[in-house]
Amino acid sequence: MPEAKELRVPNISIVKKGLLLVLVPLGFEIAAVLMLQEAVMQADGAAREAIKQAEISDCTNSLIKELYTLITTNKLGDLVKEGNIGEFRIVERAKVEKELNRLKELTAENSKQRQVIADTETAYKQASKEIETGVQAFAAGDLERFSYIKKHLGRYARAMVSPELLELNKEVREESRAAAQAQSEKNSIVKVLINVLLFSSVTFSLLLAYLVTNSLTKRLARLAEKASAVARGEALSGPIEGTDEIAKVDKVFTNMVETLEEANYRERAILENARDLICSISKEGKFTAVSKAAFNLFGIEAQDLQGRFFTDLMHEADIKRVSTALENTRNSSAQFEVQMYRADGKLIDVLWSVHWSSEEGALFCVIHDITERKDAERLRQEVVKMVTHDLRTPLTAVRHVLEMLDSGMSGKLDQEAKKLVERADKASARMSLLINDLLDIEKIRAGQLKLQKAQIMTGELFDLALDSVLALSQQKQIEIRLQGQLEVEVLADPERIAQVLVNLIGNAIKFSPEKSTIILEAQATGQFVKIRVKDQGRGIPREKLQEIFKEFAQVEERDAREKGGSGLGLTICKALVELHGGSIWAENNANNEVGTSFIFTLPANS
Repeated sequence: MPEAKELRVPNISIVKKGLLLVLVPLGFEIAAVLMLQEAVMQADGAAREAIKQAEISDCTNSLIKELYTLITTNKLGDLVKEGNIGEFRIVERAKVEKELNRLKELTAENSKQRQVIADTETAYKQASKEIETGVQAFAAGDLERFSYIKKHLGRYARAMVSPELLELNKEVREESRAAAQAQSEKNSIVKVLINVLLFSSVTFSLLLAYLVTNSLTKRLARLAEKASAVARGEALSGPIEGTDEIAKVDKVFTNMVETLEEANYRERAILENARDLICSISKEGKFTAVSKAAFNLFGIEAQDLQGRFFTDLMHEADIKRVSTALENTRNSSAQFEVQMYRADGKLIDVLWSVHWSSEEGALFCVIHDITERKDAERLRQEVVKMVTHDLRTPLTAVRHVLEMLDSGMSGKLDQEAKKLVERADKASARMSLLINDLLDIEKIRAGQLKLQKAQIMTGELFDLALDSVLALSQQKQIEIRLQGQLEVEVLADPERIAQVLVNLIGNAIKFSPEKSTIILEAQATGQFVKIRVKDQGRGIPREKLQEIFKEFAQVEERDAREKGGSGLGLTICKALVELHGGSIWAENNANNEVGTSFIFTLPANS
């Protein structure tokens, strides 16, 4: 036996299904209303016809009564005897004529009825004429004629109250009863049809509503189940068939899930392959999620690290500082360096990048291994310390010996020996400069360089610097020109800014041709004062205008050998200017002028 197929709503959009739910019952209701309207119109017509037939019947009965009254012998005799002939003429004839006129109006649309009334009127007129003749004969004393007319009044009565008139009266009453009965039967049929239509409308509407809601409920339940499957991490079932809105939502939902799965896969791949440890930490300070990099960093498997306090791995000296720092990151992000223990007990240096998520109520952290960098920094510090203590002192002694040799304290030197002493003195001076620059760089990095700020005019700063470079400029016959606002005050450390100017002016002298001009210019610009050192040298390629401020950077490789210098001067200048809250940059001169301008800003004295 074949399986019964489930009754389904056609695969149309939800909007169309809604319209179907509204329009189908509405169609039934409109049909019922139209049928009821037609029945009312028919009933109204039948009622008007029944009223008309009843009025014809009443008028016919009244006419017959008046005609009988008119032709009754006793009535006529009494009227003649009493001398009321005039009243008879007026009253009785007026009544008859009134009924005749009314019947002519009522039967105007029925030829048969109209003919019967016309015949009755003709007979009435003939009878009226004879009655009038009899009255006149009586008045003239012609009693023989009067008696004749009175005797034959019955014949006139039969002519007026004819069988056709009586039959008309009977037919009208029968038609009225038949019409009423027919209308009653029609009303009964209409009631049945209306009830059938209303029942069909209700039944079909309920069936359609059930089919639509059942279809929608099942499809929505499938969509909800797919969403629940995604939440549980299970695979999605097949697509929802159809072309309606639910099917479209299912398609969009499926595409979204696929996109999210792809993004999650990429995210997991990044987390699993990242060298840095990525983790989350609860409010209590426990690891709640840890990437696989935990093993490379701490020698501990990720699953073993979850649930442990991060302070278990931290160096005791850093716990309080880190806990305070984490408390302060509840509304922001932070970075800090700490030391932590590996599983084998070895200390490593790490950089924490922390962000607090108020939605998750947890800290999201990236822990980067900086052990190699910190080891390099410690090594560099050791080297600087060694340079400071182990090289500076003997180098100073060497320079003193060279000065003594050059002064002739150990005897007069020949020309060749003097050249050797001069070369050795320059090399030792360059080495001293390098040592001093290294010390300055290290102090700045360590935050140990303290500025002694004071109010000073730019002209005074220029004078401090010129004292150190004047001899060098005179050797190359270079003119140093001051211009601009030399009396504007800045808030700066005079010694350190003079160091910046000496470095910039010294570089300008090195790379400028003989008999050229170097311009020192100061200009107030709002809250800052702009200071420019402009030369007429060879210039700097555009791609190296930023790089020259890096450590040991040179415009050309041979500059260090031919021009001297440690390669740290501009780096120190940048650091010193930024410590003052200013900025420094280089640019080639405009308007096709040769040379370069170094510009830096200092806060104006407010």
